Amino acid sequence: MIKLVFLHTFLFVLNTTCFAQQTGSLAGQVKDGKGVPIIGATVTVKLPDNRIAKISASGDAGRYEVTALKPGKYYLVFTAIGFDSLRSEAIAIEAATETTYNASLQATNNQLQALEVTARKQFVEAKPDRLILNPDALISTSGSNTFDVLDKAPGVMIDDNGQLSLKGKSVVVFLDDKPSYMSGSQLIEFLKSQSATTIDKIEIMSNPPAKYDAAGGGVINIKTKKSKVKGFNGTATASYLQGVYARTNNVVSLNYRNNSLNLFGNFSQVLNNNFNDLFIDRDYFKPSGAADYTFEQRSFIRTTSNSLNGRLGADFYLNNKTTLGAIISANSRNFYGRTTNTSYIVDEGATIDSIITADNKDKGRFTNTNANLNLRHDFRTKGANLAVDLDYLVYEYDNNQQFENKSFFNNGSSKYQNFLKGQLPANIKIASFKADLNQPLHAGVIMDAGIKSSYTKTNNLASYFIGTAPFGLEPDYDRSNHFLYEESIYAGYINLSREYKRFTLQAGLRVEHTKSKGHQLGNLMKADSSFDRKYTNMFPTVYLSYKLDTVNKHTLVLSYGKRIDRPPYQDLNPFISPLDQFTNYVGNPLLQPSFTQTIELQHIYKGRITTSLSHHRIKDIVQEAIEVYGNNYYSKPANVGTADISVLSINGNQPITRYWTLNVYTDFQRRQYTGQLYSGKLDTTAFSATVNITNQFQLAGGWGIEVSGNWRSNILVGQIVSGRFWALNAGVQKKVLNNKGTIRLNLRDIFYTRLNWGYINNLKDAKGYYHNQYETRIASISFSYQFGKTFQSRKTRAAGGAQEEQNRVRS
Repeated sequence: MIKLVFLHTFLFVLNTTCFAQQTGSLAGQVKDGKGVPIIGATVTVKLPDNRIAKISASGDAGRYEVTALKPGKYYLVFTAIGFDSLRSEAIAIEAATETTYNASLQATNNQLQALEVTARKQFVEAKPDRLILNPDALISTSGSNTFDVLDKAPGVMIDDNGQLSLKGKSVVVFLDDKPSYMSGSQLIEFLKSQSATTIDKIEIMSNPPAKYDAAGGGVINIKTKKSKVKGFNGTATASYLQGVYARTNNVVSLNYRNNSLNLFGNFSQVLNNNFNDLFIDRDYFKPSGAADYTFEQRSFIRTTSNSLNGRLGADFYLNNKTTLGAIISANSRNFYGRTTNTSYIVDEGATIDSIITADNKDKGRFTNTNANLNLRHDFRTKGANLAVDLDYLVYEYDNNQQFENKSFFNNGSSKYQNFLKGQLPANIKIASFKADLNQPLHAGVIMDAGIKSSYTKTNNLASYFIGTAPFGLEPDYDRSNHFLYEESIYAGYINLSREYKRFTLQAGLRVEHTKSKGHQLGNLMKADSSFDRKYTNMFPTVYLSYKLDTVNKHTLVLSYGKRIDRPPYQDLNPFISPLDQFTNYVGNPLLQPSFTQTIELQHIYKGRITTSLSHHRIKDIVQEAIEVYGNNYYSKPANVGTADISVLSINGNQPITRYWTLNVYTDFQRRQYTGQLYSGKLDTTAFSATVNITNQFQLAGGWGIEVSGNWRSNILVGQIVSGRFWALNAGVQKKVLNNKGTIRLNLRDIFYTRLNWGYINNLKDAKGYYHNQYETRIASISFSYQFGKTFQSRKTRAAGGAQEEQNRVRS
């Protein structure tokens, strides 16, 4: 019934809102005197009295576009670093018409002889509702993966457990406007298997508009490269990385386009080798507060994975207004891990009571296959279009675990030993339909509206066997389980925006209805259990933007939004998954969604320096909570209470000289968590700070140098305090083969100072500390070669329809 309501609502909107917008537009291409496109040129639209009407910039292949111009006469002024400015003659703009004007800029005569100036993208571009990262602007992205690029993103933090957050809020990750459908360790491993070479840009939205699914406190949208030129062209990149262990990262991207067909694809192979040298200390106390005993553990964790990734797509141009597309992508990752550790239990007299050794192995395979069909139709009204997406995704996960534990008295004699084996296959299937309408209305109002329906089905089986020897093991019914989960989400949204001379208003409302049910099948020791939930929520968003001057130097943006965090699918499964003999992960079927409200005030200066003050209130926040039973730690997600996070951040990207560009990001945070833990009341407050600095030097002869560093203070995340660290990185590149080839050398964490350490608060009669050192100092060398033609063609679509569910898959 709800599906039909949304469908009829959408069709009604489509048939009743086709009003013509009484404005025109300008578009064209900016080239140099030799006909080479100029990227990043500033295009200023001026009125006859020399007042500025709008400002734009040239993008890929030197293309620029200026929309929503009232009919009349205008002048264009083109400027770019290293070129003389150019002023056009008077250009007449007519309503509902796109006027074309191409510009050719001449190189300035007063360039430094030892310097070769080229227009290039900024690493960070500030927009009113998002930050845009251009990974190709950094030398250090060569040979790296998507995870490494996100680690440099302003406001993004990756904690010691590999969880992503954005200014203290949760975050969902999209790939080409559709969700990754993963979270936790599965998402991190997937991002590490994706080469940074395939990324076109990354959009970071702290307060996403209503068009996006309401899931997550923020959105990170990773857009992959897709060529826009005719003919056959492509890029090949080979990278070798060396830390303690060797890695490889190789990518080939191909594209063929003619007037009616575009075929594209990319293929990558990523070999990851990692280690983690982990120290854990746990102090236990008697109810009186006196020392009881200490648990000390050192683990060496060695992991390897080999990933093969492929993506094939086609766009069929049925006519000048309609494009039909299809995309198939697949990822296969084989992984192996081995953990060896030695633990000591020491009594209150500092005497070793017992010694425990462990040899744990983890081997498996993760695959996902995604299929997408998309349709885009442009209506006669300028700017009006309809986009429809159908998605079907399958994730399969097979993990075989083996735990071998032995205990000894302090004299070395055997105390006991046990063996535990686990087989953990999982299957997740997701189907999604989405339709989005963009429609200019009367008086310059632009409407976005859409509907979405998604269905998710998961099947998780955990079979454990235990015994005192590797053979003849018996079923372990305490840990074994079979969990089934189904979820349907129906959503609709509408968003209206209106741009005035200096003032811009945008407001949206999204409604989502969720139905879910879970069923844990019983066994000889456990009874069946199940749950069934239904809830409907509304999510408003508002953006107010005001230009403080006529030349667009200073802009203020005030925004508000509400978001939801639904629990990852596997977190709802109430089974016990051992990480080692003394540490277990436990799911929680009682988890409720958490809700985040964000209010943010931004000041943007020339699109280069953004100062932001924001406050986030998260109700029923889900945090990793630690319970202690004897020697065992149980990590269990729980709705611990309310989080209030205030953030002051500054991000700047500024040319210092013709050859030196400086990018600086810093933030100051106040975090307060109040609620209830298993061990009692939670009420903690702490301040933290982060600084990221990147220096880029463009020299003559195709040479480039990059030096970057970052520092972070102690930071509070619920029950855990993560310790401070700093790191320094450097890279150099050289253009070769008539600028078609690039050689890059990089060294990350030169002084090996990016170490993880911290401690756990609010434990009952216990304290916990950790310290780990892993593969952060890595040297890499890479070679990239571009081949093919470089002239512009029509725009294409590389989007998908699902908006949330993929982000909630985790291991």
